[in-house]
Amino acid sequence: LIAGGDNTSSAGAPGNNSTYYSGLMTGGAASSITQVGTGAMTFQGPMAWGMTGTINVSGGTLAVGAANAMPYLAALNVGPGGVFNLNAQATILGSLSGSGTVTNTGGSQILTIGRDGASTTFSGALLGAGNLALTKIGAGTLTLQPGTGTNATGNLIVNDGAVVLSGAGASP
Repeated sequence: LIAGGDNTSSAGAPGNNSTYYSGLMTGGAASSITQVGTGAMTFQGPMAWGMTGTINVSGGTLAVGAANAMPYLAALNVGPGGVFNLNAQATILGSLSGSGTVTNTGGSQILTIGRDGASTTFSGALLGAGNLALTKIGAGTLTLQPGTGTNATGNLIVNDGAVVLSGAGASP
């Protein structure tokens, strides 16, 4: 599952099976890794920070299994039907986009977004009443259009760039 250079890799467990990955992730801006299927993939890291491409969650669940398990310069796109679970792990992402679900099961944790400076829109559900906080860093703008079922009530902190809240239920 190494997206070396500008390659693309897809991973996913058939059915409702789970897969765990704890190797290195490297690759340039054109590299991508895609979670497919209905199962779960857990990144158990810590990962090499060389990957600057995109991690797509097209189906199933991508979970964080350890601190620093996500390449912090990578863009995360959570598609419809996809779930990204912080799993009670502090996580830094290059950017966040898509219309799937971001959740945090377990203890309170912070999702830090914006390391790559890109401007993106996330229109999916943010789940984790009281235990999912968002911190925006980097020069870009994060537009949040919370989807149906959003119940995240953690803090929203803007350290750099901007956050635009729009749509029904957009108030923090």
